[in-house]
Amino acid sequence: VVAVALFVIVWNAALFGYEDFGDVHHISPLVTLCGASSVPDWLHLRLPTLPFSLSSSALGLLLVFRTNTSYARWLEARKAWGRIVAHSRNILRQSCVWMESCSDEERKERLGE
Repeated sequence: VVAVALFVIVWNAALFGYEDFGDVHHISPLVTLCGASSVPDWLHLRLPTLPFSLSSSALGLLLVFRTNTSYARWLEARKAWGRIVAHSRNILRQSCVWMESCSDEERKERLGE
């Protein structure tokens, strides 16, 4: 559906020109190069809206499932990071119990200050 829609958009823009977001009409580059003042209207392609309507619900469901899956992955990573932080704090707390405390002067001597 997307390839056909893209082809129709490019075809119509090449033959009939296009309007940008500011509603300014731009003349077709092919008409400008060839010098043709008008192109027959039967060359103007149109798309039915039914394929887009039918595929929009499937695309919506696909996006919902992908969003839920990505959120579940993010939540699992967040929980894992929380466990890592908690274990790191526990290791630090337990190591502080086993280490002897020293005064500020001893720390400065050890650091060479």
